[in-house]
This record gives sequence, C-alpha cells and structure tokens, in this order.
Amino acid sequence: MPACDLYEVSIKELDIMADLAQQQPGCYGARMMGGGFGGAVIALVQDEAVKDFAAVVAQGYETATRIVPAVYSAKAGAGSSASML
Repeated sequence: MPACDLYEVSIKELDIMADLAQQQPGCYGARMMGGGFGGAVIALVQDEAVKDFAAVVAQGYETATRIVPAVYSAKAGAGSSASML
C-alpha cells in the first residue's frame, strides 16, 4: 500500500517518483522524504548509474504525470568525526 494511503503524508506524484526510482538498475532504494503533504523523493544510487538513472526517472515521471521534475544529484561526504587535541 502506498505511503499516501498508509500515512496520509505523501501524494500520488511522489509515490510514482519513488516507484520509478526503485525499479532502476543501480538504485539501492528510494523513498518519499520531507513529510507533510508533498515533499521530495530521495534515492541512493551507484555512482556509475546516476546519469542514466536521472534521465530515465525524469522521463518516466513526466510521461506518467505530465509534470517536468527537477532532479538533483549529490554525493555524500565523509561525515563528522571527533578529534583529540
């Protein structure tokens, strides 16, 4: 059952985007984030698959919804750490 039905915190368009993303090669997982009535979809994708992933998901989303999506890619940093002085 989609998140929009289970928790009433998503919308049909975000569920479509997450489903499209989850079906792509190189995608480790994708889900709605941001909560409320709308939000965004975040996906973890192998580095070498990002370009094709973005193109295929954007095209599939536009075909399904007639909305041109904004797709952004980012690379995770090393994160924080504690150092001893």
